[in-house]
Amino acid sequence: MIRRIISRRHVLVACLIIFLFDHAVAPVLAFSDPVGDLFDRNGNPISAESYLDIVTYDLSLSGGTYTGKITVNGPIPSSISSDTLVEWDFLIDADRNNATSPWRLAIITNTIGVDYLVRVTLLGGVHSGQVLGFVPRTTGNLTYKIDNQTVTIEFTSSDIGGSKDFDFVAVVRKYVPYDAPGTQFSAADKAPNLQYITVPEFSVGLLPVVLSTSLFISLCFARRRMTKNRAT
Repeated sequence: MIRRIISRRHVLVACLIIFLFDHAVAPVLAFSDPVGDLFDRNGNPISAESYLDIVTYDLSLSGGTYTGKITVNGPIPSSISSDTLVEWDFLIDADRNNATSPWRLAIITNTIGVDYLVRVTLLGGVHSGQVLGFVPRTTGNLTYKIDNQTVTIEFTSSDIGGSKDFDFVAVVRKYVPYDAPGTQFSAADKAPNLQYITVPEFSVGLLPVVLSTSLFISLCFARRRMTKNRAT
């Protein structure tokens, strides 16, 4: 009986290891943010459009590509007033040193030194995905998607100066008029509300491991075969 139990455990562990290597699980950093915490340029609480209010945000890495998502508290419109700019941002401190950034907007940066701005913008009826670098000045287009209440944008380490170990803050900002100075936003939300998220250099690992339907089927199939073998 002991031999049979050990054998079964060995097969189950082997199935699990094979599954994990064959189905690499992308590391994910996922967080939530309080609803209704919008503020103005002076940090005062305000009420504004629900698509400015961050509800959840996450960052994952798969195949060398980072995927950032910001989900807000209401549907994102396809167009807004022609004099209005809205942007959904990932503020990135690529070298984790706030002294190397020209940004001094602590009310939204939470004191990180913003080296790169990964963003999706909506100006009037035009959406775009961009990465802006500040030292040195660089700009580039990025792949993005808007699905109801979620903005998704993709970037690689080469888009942010080759960094694989960085800090970030998720931000949504509204500017009226659209060409107002960066400090003169009309409404904003940020997440986290204090501090920032540190992204370690992602490596091939087993976290987070999700017991998926495929894994469940694989393990059940292995157990069924063992049961059949004992019966013959």
